[in-house]
Amino acid sequence: YPWIPKISADDRFEYIATVYKQAARLDMDTELVFLACNYIDRLLSARKLEFIAIYVCVALNIASKYEQGMASRISDILKDKQMEFVSKDYFKQIEQCVLETLDWLVGVKTVYYFIAKYVRIGELEKNVREMSIFFAKATLWFNKYCYINVSKLALTCICLACRYTNTEFDFSVFQPFTVFKLVDLHVDELRDSCVELFARKIFIDRLSKAECEISFAKKTPENQRKRKRVE
Repeated sequence: YPWIPKISADDRFEYIATVYKQAARLDMDTELVFLACNYIDRLLSARKLEFIAIYVCVALNIASKYEQGMASRISDILKDKQMEFVSKDYFKQIEQCVLETLDWLVGVKTVYYFIAKYVRIGELEKNVREMSIFFAKATLWFNKYCYINVSKLALTCICLACRYTNTEFDFSVFQPFTVFKLVDLHVDELRDSCVELFARKIFIDRLSKAECEISFAKKTPENQRKRKRVE
């Protein structure tokens, strides 16, 4: 850590879209998405992946088995059109290769884990937790957030969530658990990333376009310039 994925920004958008598509198809929890992305980023830091769809499915399968103790879901995974030419034996070979590349380190703490931890410590409301996870999902679309400590990134998401939910909170509560201070966080950068996702018409979670507009459209530079002209 930090991982340095060998992938372009556009390719990353395609890879994350594939993760969400497969996770939705297989009805997998949000936490598994974060774990799978961690595995893929670590793989991409080691080498280029030619057929990323199969690695996404393998990563989700590993995350499912580790986090939820579920049996392998290879049969369900291979029903997808992208996987129709992949045999069970080949899938298992790829899975073994992935585990070896990861040194079998699959029980990692992701930004999702730290958000849940800090929300519990701070006794924050459910809407702050949900908005924090929303912002954490936004970070998955960008290579640059792979360079940031996940604990620090979790605090960044919570800080921005408190801002958008108008929640007043004393972040000194977290000082016994982290070395980071408010000034160390990437709050404005994360907000700008969400604006970029909105501009690309990528709506995180199942938020409607209207909800995204309320949250982010008013923050775009173009709209800020319009307000200045009106003033």
